[in-house]
Amino acid sequence: MTQIKTNATNCTICKAPATTLCPRCDCGLCMIHSNEPGRLCVDCELELGRLIHTRGQKILGGAAFVVLFVLGLLGLDAMKEAGYLEGRGSGTGWDGAVMIFVMLIVVAAATAAVVGVRGWLMRAHFTLRAVKRGAGEG
Repeated sequence: MTQIKTNATNCTICKAPATTLCPRCDCGLCMIHSNEPGRLCVDCELELGRLIHTRGQKILGGAAFVVLFVLGLLGLDAMKEAGYLEGRGSGTGWDGAVMIFVMLIVVAAATAAVVGVRGWLMRAHFTLRAVKRGAGEG
């Protein structure tokens, strides 16, 4: 965060003396509310929250899960056809179920990573889109 260069003298959250500025709109933030890197003012955080937690985020998560699951099933089938899964619990009746269960765990983790990266990228893009307000306005 940058040092104060405008007339933003009070924190927009708690009205304490401002020590830094919101990286997006130049509203003042005190030492307590600016201790996190990339911390935005309340108005910018609320606007970012509305952008990130939208229907598109849920659709992306569901689509990523389905795509990764189908790709995982195709990969398991190819590995089974090639003989890579022989001797690893084959013939017990549970080998297919265990493989699908493990694949579900991996796919769930990968889906969370895809959704998390999207949120991180949206935050970075949102912060870079500067909206300059009047000095000290919230």
